[in-house]
Amino acid sequence: MPHFANPKIGAVAGNAKVGNRVNLWTRWQALEYITSQNFERRALDLFDVVMVVPGAIGAWRTAPVLAGGGYHTNTVAEDADLTMNLLEQGYWVIYEDQALAFTEAPVNADGLMRQRFRWSFGILQAIYKHKGAISKRRAMGLFALPNILIFQILLPLVSPLIDLMFVAGVIHYLVDKHFHPETASTDSFYKLLAFFLAFLVIDFAASALAFALERKHPASKGDGWLLFHIWIQRFTYRQLFSVVLFRTVKRAIDGKPFNWDKLERTAQMSKSTEKITEVR
Repeated sequence: MPHFANPKIGAVAGNAKVGNRVNLWTRWQALEYITSQNFERRALDLFDVVMVVPGAIGAWRTAPVLAGGGYHTNTVAEDADLTMNLLEQGYWVIYEDQALAFTEAPVNADGLMRQRFRWSFGILQAIYKHKGAISKRRAMGLFALPNILIFQILLPLVSPLIDLMFVAGVIHYLVDKHFHPETASTDSFYKLLAFFLAFLVIDFAASALAFALERKHPASKGDGWLLFHIWIQRFTYRQLFSVVLFRTVKRAIDGKPFNWDKLERTAQMSKSTEKITEVR
């Protein structure tokens, strides 16, 4: 791989795409991979501090991996642990969107929650384990770790309040409008609608940008249709991931051990993926 001609590069994260788009849950995860994971790696690549080289597709420089002891068994997110290990050693970790792999995503809500519980708990373990890297890698301390803590832990934890406050505001206005019309504030109601609409539009625009940045490849054919799922996917994910993160934080506070929860694999790919991967 030409990237490893640069001795500062310790690992390269590839472009993981969901290969089993067989139902709504897996299509939503395909949308998430593009608008969240790959989009985030593009941003962190600017500072050479990609925080997680995914297990599905990545390349590692042998020497720093051996120096770091390889995959450790004291976290349940071993890919994040090893990536942060290399960053702590002073190596760069970058993203290469031309390196493509298909991964099998959980096919139902239960499997998705179990997977993300392990991911979020493992990320917390890895951050705590490698907190010393913050002082060694300024970009890691200023951008990468705050990004994880704010956008992957804190905001998802409280994000359902956005929906709850919006619904409560609408109900409050309608009740006042019916029973106490003299106290109902139409201006406040319109502001509430405007802010919530702005939130949805900004999220859609950022997601559209993520899709635009995806490298054109047969594997990306039809990806644009996933954007039509964005608002219902976001609403569902906000509720589901909030539960996952509450469990994660509770488990971390309790200090209870957590075993690697292996999901069942079906090896079922979507027809479009099979056409791309078949030998020609």
